[in-house]
Amino acid sequence: MNFRLGVFFLIAALAGAAGLYAINTLVGKDVAPARAARAVLVEVDTVKLGTVRDRIAAVGTTQAIRAVNIVPLVSGRVEEVNFIPGEKVKANAPLVRLNDAVASAQEQETRAEMDRAKFDNDRAKALLNSRGAITKATAEEREAAYLIAKARHEAAVDALDERTVDAPFDGTVGFRNVDVGDYVSAGTVLTTLDDLSVIEVEFSVPEIYYGSVKQGMEVTARTLAFGNTRFRGTISQIDTRIDAVSRSFRIKAEIPNENAEIPTGMFMNVRVTLEQREAIKIPQEALVFQGEETLVYVDKDNVALQRPVTLGSRQRNTVEVTEGLSVGDKVIVKGIQNLRDGAPIRVVTDAPDDAPASTAASSES
Repeated sequence: MNFRLGVFFLIAALAGAAGLYAINTLVGKDVAPARAARAVLVEVDTVKLGTVRDRIAAVGTTQAIRAVNIVPLVSGRVEEVNFIPGEKVKANAPLVRLNDAVASAQEQETRAEMDRAKFDNDRAKALLNSRGAITKATAEEREAAYLIAKARHEAAVDALDERTVDAPFDGTVGFRNVDVGDYVSAGTVLTTLDDLSVIEVEFSVPEIYYGSVKQGMEVTARTLAFGNTRFRGTISQIDTRIDAVSRSFRIKAEIPNENAEIPTGMFMNVRVTLEQREAIKIPQEALVFQGEETLVYVDKDNVALQRPVTLGSRQRNTVEVTEGLSVGDKVIVKGIQNLRDGAPIRVVTDAPDDAPASTAASSES
C-alpha cells in the first residue's frame, strides 16, 4: 500500500515539474513581446532655441497725423467749390471761394489811396532834401498818411484773401458740405482735410508697463478690414499722466501710410515689443499640470521621464522654458495623456524642424 502511494506522489511530482517547465517556456517566449506591445505611441520634438518677444497687447483707434475742419473766417455766398471729395490736394490749394465783389473793390480803392499817398510822400522827401521847399513837419505828415494808406490796403488784401479758403497743408479732402450758391456763416464746416501720409494709433496700457515702454519701440497693428496684414510703426508719444480710474496711460504710435490706405477712426489691435531674446521654447501641448507643479515628459532611451519645468512668457502655441530643459532634449508632445513616469514609449515620428509650434523664432503673435 505504501509502495503504491509513493509511486503516485512520484508521478504527480513529475507531472508538476513538466507543467512548470512548459509555463516557463511560454513566458520566456511571450513576455517580452507583450511588454513591447504595451509601449505608448508618442511624438517628440527636439528642444531648440527660438526668439522670444515680450509684448503688450492693446486696442487703439487711428487718427491722421494732421486733421482739420475747413471753415471760412467770414460769411458769404459760395461762388466756387474747387475740390472733389477724396482727392489729394497740395498746401495753399484754393478749395472754396466766396463772393468777393465788395472785398475786391475795397482792395482796389485802398491800393489807389496807397499809391497816391506814396507818391506824395516820395515827393515831400525829395523837396525836403533838395531845396528845403517844405517844412520837416509837412514831410512827416505825408509819410504818416502813406503809412496809414498802406495799412488800410493790407487789411483790404487780407479781407479779400479770406474770401478764398485754402488748404493749410498737403492732405486728402473729405465730403463737401456746401454747393455753389449756398450762404455760409463764419465757422461753417465746408469739408475736412486729413494728412494720411502717417497714421497715429492711440491706445492705453496698464501702469505697470510705464517704466518699460520707450519712444521708438516697435509696434505692430492689425485690423479686420485688412485681414492678416501687419502694419509696423514706432512709439512716438507717451503720456506723462496715469489715469486715476483705469490705472493706465496713453501711448501714441506712428505708422507709415504712404498710400493712404488706412483711414482715420479705424479700430486696431496693437502689440508693443518690449524685449526680444533667444530662449528655449516648446509647444504648449507638451505641458502637464499637477497641482502647482508644471511638468513635461522627455524621451530617455525610449522611456518617458517626468521633468519639472519653470515657464516664462507665452506666445501663441508655444511657451518659454527658463529652467528644466536643455537644447537637444526630446520632449514628448503627443500621447502624454497615456503616460506615467518611467513608462516605455515608442516614437512614431519626430515633429518636423519647421513645425510652427517649435519654431516661434520666425512666427509672431
